Amino acid sequence: MSDSADAYREHDFPGKKFIAIGVAAWGLYWLSSWAIVWNEAPKPLLFVTWGILTIASVFYLIGYWHAVKGKGYPGVLWLASLTGIIGVIIIFFLPNKTSNNLVESTP
Repeated sequence: MSDSADAYREHDFPGKKFIAIGVAAWGLYWLSSWAIVWNEAPKPLLFVTWGILTIASVFYLIGYWHAVKGKGYPGVLWLASLTGIIGVIIIFFLPNKTSNNLVESTP
């Protein structure tokens, strides 16, 4: 018999790596803003930076979509991804509703 708290334990789910890539890229951008004055940066650097951040955002949104679907929730919960880090916290703490990860207890 499994403990009811097992439903809240973190299990591997699809999309985790995509979310991590997106959050890491935006985190690096935020950290670099302490060293680089983006208003005075050359235009090519700005285009490259915004291109990378756009790709990182797409990775984050795709990863969040896979995470929501992988945990067995309706797709409308994907809108929580637009809240940023709060959305990531929400998906990490939601219980997994899929039946393929039932925890078997040993006697």
